[in-house]
Amino acid sequence: MRLQVWDTGPGIREDERVRVFEEFYQVGNAERDRRRGMGLGLSIVRRLANLLELRLGMTSAIGRGTTFTLELPAVERPAQVQPRPVLATTTLHDRQVLVIEDEAATRDALRGFLEGLGCRVSVAGSIEEAAALALLEEPDIVLADFRLRGEATGLQAVQRLRQGRPDLPAIIITGDTAPEQLAKLDESGIDVLYKPVAPERLVQAMGALLREPASFSL
Repeated sequence: MRLQVWDTGPGIREDERVRVFEEFYQVGNAERDRRRGMGLGLSIVRRLANLLELRLGMTSAIGRGTTFTLELPAVERPAQVQPRPVLATTTLHDRQVLVIEDEAATRDALRGFLEGLGCRVSVAGSIEEAAALALLEEPDIVLADFRLRGEATGLQAVQRLRQGRPDLPAIIITGDTAPEQLAKLDESGIDVLYKPVAPERLVQAMGALLREPASFSL
């Protein structure tokens, strides 16, 4: 099977056709506007294609657009398996969680998941908004994405909140692989989870920081 994704955009210059598969690289987005994506899509596709030994190709014409092609071997349809129910055992009920994430879709998904566990959730898209919310409703724990809008980071957000409460439990969630950024996180002493984060891993990490056993399993 040949799967193709076409666009009718400006095309990709030849000198950038290798770089577009790098993590966080985006053509024409030097200001790193997160509304235009994170620059991870193609790097993830290439990594998965390599792991599955699939052929991934790209052709592009300036002013006409770009085509990505993925060649997949044909296989027999697998037998349908009924999904197992989700079993959640947590002691996070009624805990106040502050989520700091500048991507609205991710914010909403995380809030829905946490509220499903019985948590009370506040969401912020910036350091300033997080600081204001923390004054209105003191959080029991903070979950912060590392890369926020502009040059701001979740690490800076946690450090700002800890100025008033040094013992505030916090978890940084990141997909960053840059050695200098990982070194900063390691030096901070703040708990870090790396994307993609499994739901059960997030629940366990929160429970450990709050000193309350928690589990989440399928």
